[in-house]
Amino acid sequence: MTNLILFWHRRDLRISDNVGLAAAFELSPKLVGVFCLDPTILERDDIAPARVTYMIGCLEQLQQGYRQAGSQLLILHQDPRQGIPNLAAALEAKAVCWNWDVEPYSKERDQDVAAGLKEKGIAVYNYWDQLLHAPGEIFTKSGNPYSVYTPFWKNWQGQSKAEPVATLTRVESLTEIEQDNALAAGVTDLPSAIDLGYVWENELLVPPGEKVAQEILEEFCDRTIGDYHEQRNFPGVDGTSKLSAALKFGVIGIRRVWQA
Repeated sequence: MTNLILFWHRRDLRISDNVGLAAAFELSPKLVGVFCLDPTILERDDIAPARVTYMIGCLEQLQQGYRQAGSQLLILHQDPRQGIPNLAAALEAKAVCWNWDVEPYSKERDQDVAAGLKEKGIAVYNYWDQLLHAPGEIFTKSGNPYSVYTPFWKNWQGQSKAEPVATLTRVESLTEIEQDNALAAGVTDLPSAIDLGYVWENELLVPPGEKVAQEILEEFCDRTIGDYHEQRNFPGVDGTSKLSAALKFGVIGIRRVWQA
């Protein structure tokens, strides 16, 4: 029987150039993704309707990507501290993998989830994916953090950069029994932004999804990047990359951006 690996998506809503996802697939070809709609985050005052609408669109595209690869992206709408360990136990997962997040709430949440998984005898694997260099990786020669940007930038430029990792393909999915167990553990259909209480009636400035983000990157590199240093400061000039939302939600990998 092939071991099941559960990959927990957070700020990495893509199947290409995803370090943790690629590493999870190396552990086992039977791999299922999960995204947890966290009430603690969704109920914050700074969460705007456009943001939630974009995120839901990205999740729709991510689900499609998983289906094309042969697996599926499961959706939870509950506190991940209970939801992730309970789902992993219901599926008898061998391990749960995710990419690090350094935000204070995320670090505390992840520690609680990891503890809950270990109590159930489920292994936890974490990876660094979000930046080209992890925080604390680049120091002065004396081993201290930089206090001036230019020396930091020069050191950063001189460090080798990782290549993009492979896109997820040919994955084994859940059996019918496992799908029933997932439903019993709280897996639900992906809701709309309106279902979550967020109404955005305007067209998004940037369409959601991994494919669109890649197209925007290619267009930026072909048409705009040469004049970026001059045009970025003029609001009336179409001179920026338009990738901020994609980078925020990890719809495009940072190694892919650097390679371009």
